Amino acid sequence: PIPPIHGQFEQAVRSILDGMDRQNEGIKELFELLESKTITDNQKERLTMGHLKEAKSYLENITEQIRLLKIALKRTIMDVADLIFEKIKDQTTIVKTHCELMELKTENSNMELKH
Repeated sequence: PIPPIHGQFEQAVRSILDGMDRQNEGIKELFELLESKTITDNQKERLTMGHLKEAKSYLENITEQIRLLKIALKRTIMDVADLIFEKIKDQTTIVKTHCELMELKTENSNMELKH
């Protein structure tokens, strides 16, 4: 069975990109709030610190997702390579067996010709 890499990979990448989009939206909202005159400097500082903590956590999470994605890709590549290697071994065995049978037939034909 071929490992279901395509769907898993696409899902992981989509999850990472969606997270990045949400993060970008959060940054835009933060800048809009920081530019507004309706909040105090103290509130601006708290918002900024909160957002920075959230961004740091998000970046750590995305880094871990990418690390896991790399592991999954390496594992999948190895699984596919093993699968192909096994198929090649099977084909080699079949060809070898066929060649041996052909040699036996040829030997038998040559023996019958001698008699």
